[in-house]
Amino acid sequence: MKSCVTLMVLLVLAGACGDDDGVSSTSTESPTAGLDAAGQVAEATVVRQFLFDTVTLWGEAALDPEALAERIISVYPISVRGSAVAADPDGISIAINSVDSKDVASSDNPWVVAFTVADTSGACVGGLVYGFPAPDTTVEVDLGADQACRAGVVYDMAADLIEGNN
Repeated sequence: MKSCVTLMVLLVLAGACGDDDGVSSTSTESPTAGLDAAGQVAEATVVRQFLFDTVTLWGEAALDPEALAERIISVYPISVRGSAVAADPDGISIAINSVDSKDVASSDNPWVVAFTVADTSGACVGGLVYGFPAPDTTVEVDLGADQACRAGVVYDMAADLIEGNN
């Protein structure tokens, strides 16, 4: 039973559950680059670059949603949310899976770490890091005002973004 509960927690953190209820982790460190004095994201592109750097540096270790969330909150005092929960200045939205979630990851079905970051000005930026055996290629995604600022939106674009990047 314990392994089933652990798997459920990891799936929610990875954004694999469509009815994600906002599971989050939060840090208490002092504000960092890209944050304002209140600890909210003031520059979404700065936080996006941190996420790109972290995922590519960590390689396969970044595919562990719990470890990735711990790394993020060790630097930024913000929430890390599943893919169905919108990012806002207090938290980011992340999804981790292969492009085709119904198939195992491979060179033809690479790993994807998709995320969104929103800032206090209302801007929402997304990012995609993909590759196999580890995510190592980045794609910047600027979401329009008519799109929800959720990692799930970026994840749903993954196949087209990867094809357009090759």
